[in-house]
Amino acid sequence: MQSAALLRLGAALRATVWALCAHRPARVTVNIGTTVSTVYGAIEGARKGHNPKHRGKKGLRPVLCFLAETREYLCGTQRRGETITTREVARQIRQFRKLLPPHVQAVRVHGDGECIGWDSVQACRAEGFSFTFGNQPCAPPFPEDGWYRHGDHEDHECEYQPQGWEAPCRFVAMRIRQDQGGERQLKLLEQYVYRVFATNAPGRPPAVIAEYDQRADVENLWRWMKLLAGHAEQQAQEGKPVPEPQRIRMPDHTLRIARLKLLYMAAKIRFHANRDAVLYSMHAQRAAGLMDFLGYLDRRRKAA
Repeated sequence: MQSAALLRLGAALRATVWALCAHRPARVTVNIGTTVSTVYGAIEGARKGHNPKHRGKKGLRPVLCFLAETREYLCGTQRRGETITTREVARQIRQFRKLLPPHVQAVRVHGDGECIGWDSVQACRAEGFSFTFGNQPCAPPFPEDGWYRHGDHEDHECEYQPQGWEAPCRFVAMRIRQDQGGERQLKLLEQYVYRVFATNAPGRPPAVIAEYDQRADVENLWRWMKLLAGHAEQQAQEGKPVPEPQRIRMPDHTLRIARLKLLYMAAKIRFHANRDAVLYSMHAQRAAGLMDFLGYLDRRRKAA
């Protein structure tokens, strides 16, 4: 498939850039998340669902996986506008190993409540990954006498096997007391906000939850893509090629436009002589910026 070929090319480019930067992490964190892409008109697969900025409008719901340490896009897929299934999450998880350089030995997977399920948990266990998934459908029992205070909240943990799961899993929880509305109000019942996660990560619950809270936003763009976008914009404005890619600042309101300009480029993917190749039109202005950027990486690689 063309998407699989592009992922392999991205993996090769990632390994090259990391080598140039002497970046050889033994452990990485992959954050899984879904977003909403509002559509207008009759788009196949569009559904009405959770769309906070355009309530009631149809949209698509792609799933995106990012490396937390470098904010790089690892893999993902365009989807219908409906809640993702845990089988789809498991399919993404099984791709991670082959898209990372060989020196990466340990992988931590973080996902929200849409990702939790036996399929995703089993995929992480089979791949040897550490995982922490936000809890949405499960209701593990936490005995009242087991809560202990940590700062401004209380924590707990237990082993629990949800219905349909083939094995028990560790669940950690945090509860935070809600504001009851002032000293004059009679507090008959204590009210808490609960945060529950399924995990196999070591450490006490506060440490596991604090690590999860660093989960990257799926709307972050790749840093080198911003470099490429700025370079392409400068070429378009000046009408001539730039000798070396320059780091050009991009206003936040142009990120969506830059993402479209980078992703929607006509190209042909060819597999020949056991190699994947992406062929761009010589008349495409944005393609010139991409080729200049790849040439810049080649020169840096040879210099190293």
